[in-house]
Amino acid sequence: RTASVALMSFSSGLPLGLVYVAIPDWMRSIGVDIKVVGLITLAQAPWSFKVLWAPLLDRFVPPFLGRRRGWAAIAQVALFVITLALAGVARHPDSAWVIAALALAIAFAAATQDIAVDAYAVDVLRPDEQGVAVGFRTASYLMAMRLAGAFAITLAAWSSWTAVLVMIAFSYLGLLV
Repeated sequence: RTASVALMSFSSGLPLGLVYVAIPDWMRSIGVDIKVVGLITLAQAPWSFKVLWAPLLDRFVPPFLGRRRGWAAIAQVALFVITLALAGVARHPDSAWVIAALALAIAFAAATQDIAVDAYAVDVLRPDEQGVAVGFRTASYLMAMRLAGAFAITLAAWSSWTAVLVMIAFSYLGLLV
């Protein structure tokens, strides 16, 4: 159970690395004005406000996989689709506001996934497992965040942002609950 929850937490950290590290660096590297890049970083806001829609995830149950895993699966599929849309725009990064809107959508789906994963962890872990699980979950979340950001920036230097974003999108499906 702890390993399962830690893997789900790893999956939750990937989009944060993309939105928090990679997209602002990408925008800066293509010459987008630093003020606009600063505004794009506001796409991280859903992680701060996820408490506002968490009760809705508790109230409504998807028709498959149950309440927690169902919402996590919906969020991961949304992350896949939105990241592919971002990859489609990557060849034409002249519209920073479209990229900002997609980054905000990624952040919203990722925050929804975080809510579902956190609730799932509370549901499946015994009280004596929760302390150790928090450590594993935090470590795997942070590792994924840093890997996604560093991986994206490094690989984009050798390849293209389109290729990087497609690989990240498919990694969401690889970690599908």
